[in-house]
Amino acid sequence: MFIGIQRKDPSFLPWNTFACLLSMIFSVVLSGCGSNEFRATQPESRLTVDQPLNLSASAATTPQGADSHTSTKPRLWQNVGDALVIEADIPEDGDYALVLDGTVGNAKLELKSTLGEITRKTHPEPQCACNYLGRFPAKAGVQPVRIVLGWMDPQAAPSAARQEQSSHQTPEETAPRFTDLRQLRLVKLAGSEASGPPAPLGFTCHMGYPDQMKRAPKFVDRIAEVGSPAVEFAIGIQCELDDNQRVQRWGLRFHQPPDWKKDILKPLEGQTAADFQTWMKTAFARAVEKQLEIAILLHANTSGPVYVWRNDFDFDPLVPCENQAYVDVGPLAVVQALNESVPPDWPVRFSITGEMGTTITRYPQAWITVIERLRAASKLNNLQLGIGLNHTSNRGKVPYSDAQGAELAKLWQACDFLGVSFYKDLDIPATPEDFLGHLIYLDSEMRALGAPLPLNKPLVVTEFGVGGSGMLDGGKVVHPAEKVEHIARTPWAMTTKISENPWTNSEYTAYRRQVHDAFLRFLADQKSPWKIPVAYLWAMGSCDPVGIENLGFEDPEVARIIRAHNQKIAEKPAKTEQSASTDE
Repeated sequence: MFIGIQRKDPSFLPWNTFACLLSMIFSVVLSGCGSNEFRATQPESRLTVDQPLNLSASAATTPQGADSHTSTKPRLWQNVGDALVIEADIPEDGDYALVLDGTVGNAKLELKSTLGEITRKTHPEPQCACNYLGRFPAKAGVQPVRIVLGWMDPQAAPSAARQEQSSHQTPEETAPRFTDLRQLRLVKLAGSEASGPPAPLGFTCHMGYPDQMKRAPKFVDRIAEVGSPAVEFAIGIQCELDDNQRVQRWGLRFHQPPDWKKDILKPLEGQTAADFQTWMKTAFARAVEKQLEIAILLHANTSGPVYVWRNDFDFDPLVPCENQAYVDVGPLAVVQALNESVPPDWPVRFSITGEMGTTITRYPQAWITVIERLRAASKLNNLQLGIGLNHTSNRGKVPYSDAQGAELAKLWQACDFLGVSFYKDLDIPATPEDFLGHLIYLDSEMRALGAPLPLNKPLVVTEFGVGGSGMLDGGKVVHPAEKVEHIARTPWAMTTKISENPWTNSEYTAYRRQVHDAFLRFLADQKSPWKIPVAYLWAMGSCDPVGIENLGFEDPEVARIIRAHNQKIAEKPAKTEQSASTDE
């Protein structure tokens, strides 16, 4: 359930009363914070858990008894200094997350509440759709809950100088810090109980190019060897784009080393199409032989002189390009291979897209048609179909309308599940709340598009990993990262070259282990409003800690905790059955 906080009519307190109240707030909430770091000016009026609080400048309200012609700014701006103090009524017990929909510039934010210690420091990104500020426990009847949202200035002036500077600030000078914010929301989490049973962690088997497709059975063997209960086949269809980033033709990309620019794109017809079917059927059959649950993640990547990330280029899956549409060469080809290699009752989850936000948000009705055609073509009884999203920027760079948002919401309901890549920035040290924040962030982005993540559909983590490469402040990715902070802010950055292996650095290795431990704890004790049935680790290059493709990147300690996590989940049903028999 999603709920927000809405301000009631403001009430005014005599200054002496207000000073006492503010003193009590800081004695409870701000103990241990120096005044040069964290300061609040005046608490807002009582907020109730109901609707999102609109923090935009257009939401100005006139205080009771004031002249509407002279009171043109909301009290919020007049009351903002270095912190915003909020009072909220909590309707029921449970955990709540505070979310800001909008951007906050380059400042660091910190959240506190009267019911919990510091929950999270966030480093907002300039183009973020929202910022997850942390979670705190709350009980109904404990009124009011006071939440302090503060600015942590890394270049804070000394206390006396800061106070002198703040005393001369006008509302116009302090307001811009919050003017980019659109809404402040409280999100009701799962409460004291987990939202779902612990989720196992499987591994990807990469079939992006013909040479990988030929070696897929070997990768499946390794995935079974490390104790994984499931395999996700990451299958790549390639395309060439024109200068306007429109798809011209589909096919498979054949490497011509050492110059990747000379790679050949062969249309998926004739012998190439037949080989594609053979490679897929052989890989799927090996997964059945090894008793692995099957997942499929279908990517559409670019080949040729115009390179664009698949999340950004624009195509309708039903429109043919040189007599071949994506639905035919990709999703329907995969279903054909499944029909001919997998028993009818074998469980299969098929993400018909992976990180392809532009086409999903621009052509949602077309993707509903794709799902309908796949259901009609499938002979499997346990085939689940879903859409795989990126962790951010799913709208892409094309126009968008409210009507598309309504169609997008219909697409969610046509799916059996939704998938998501988990590569958003992490804290140091990483915590399970980082990954909870990833989901809340994605939901906020989808809400802005008119299609929030549905609570009645499971969310599959189709990709997760930390690669050890890093992005510099100017945007250049280097291998390995120059410092651990760069690894944390771009977990997706990785290398496939052993000569660039980042995990020879002991500090980086310690962080790698800590990230995987936090993610496993997130899967084991789910506090998300959405149920996660399974997650998949991106087992390629330096993102792969168990050595599916290359043992040179393996970390035995990470492999051990993953195996222990999966083994504990596998043993739980057996123990439950044994206990029931004993009770009887």
